[in-house]
Amino acid sequence: MNVTKSLDDADKRIFGNIEVVLKSFASLLEEQTVHLSPQLSRRLTQLLTSFANPSNVYEIFNRISSLFQRLLLELIQAQFSTKQREQDLIRLVENKGCSIKYPELTDRVIELLIRLYKAAVQYSDTSLERRNLIKYIMKELGPNYKQRQVERVIQTIYRCSCFHVTQRDGHPSRLKLKENLCDASELRHQLDVELINMAKAESIRLCPESWAYLLHGRSTPENISRMQSILDKQTTSIEVGELEVAIQKSGDRLCLFPFMNDLHYVQNLIIELGLSLSMKPPDPPAMGSVGHDIQNEHCDNLQKAVEIMEKLLDLKYLFVVRQHRSRLTNIPT
Repeated sequence: MNVTKSLDDADKRIFGNIEVVLKSFASLLEEQTVHLSPQLSRRLTQLLTSFANPSNVYEIFNRISSLFQRLLLELIQAQFSTKQREQDLIRLVENKGCSIKYPELTDRVIELLIRLYKAAVQYSDTSLERRNLIKYIMKELGPNYKQRQVERVIQTIYRCSCFHVTQRDGHPSRLKLKENLCDASELRHQLDVELINMAKAESIRLCPESWAYLLHGRSTPENISRMQSILDKQTTSIEVGELEVAIQKSGDRLCLFPFMNDLHYVQNLIIELGLSLSMKPPDPPAMGSVGHDIQNEHCDNLQKAVEIMEKLLDLKYLFVVRQHRSRLTNIPT
């Protein structure tokens, strides 16, 4: 991509730096010995292509921020084994009186709840006491499941805000399935979202494959895609501080501590650029005036974006560190 030819009036040094940075990052995608995750590869590709229109610094900023967030997420995930994090999640859920150990049972309970609700809509009150709800489900399930298992599944659905709860003085509360969750797929989706949020609140971050296996019992492409979609929508901003906490817990298994100051520096640059662009994004420049608009309106912000890219390039090792876990004796500086 030769942006300098089409932007003769722009700052040649900035665009010369852009080309150098783009070529260096493009080599990550082309190098056969480098194995980036699909998500990281996609974000890197989106960032590179966003420079096809360097006048749109707002889009470039979004792509840089997305790439940095994905990098932090993968570095955090890499601090722990998948099995360790999955066990952490199971313990977290069980400490709340819930359980995700029985995906098949959860699906059966969801089916029975939907069936019960649809059968009860002809009556004025479709709510039930918890004990009666469990009694009905146990009767429908037969002897294949223990009552304790069903109680934990119901508690999981309860903790995931799927019921309207009616409190009654001197009597047990009554549970009624929320109107917008009276479809099996909607109820299942609500469970998935709330369990992911529960884990996120405790800084437990899992890949879509793990979520699909834990919550649905199978890591099918459909389940993985569904989990990835939820994660993309639910993930909040990740800060370098969360990575530092993960490093402290794990004992820095990837030897990342020497890079913390640099990562904080990149994070601060991104925040600074975001503040500069916090106003309404500018309209795309008219054809024939690209170089003039960039020079007068975007040059400072574009320079900040290039500085971030150059700093990330210095940290290029972090993009591939996960595939070198077994030979981390010589850490690049």
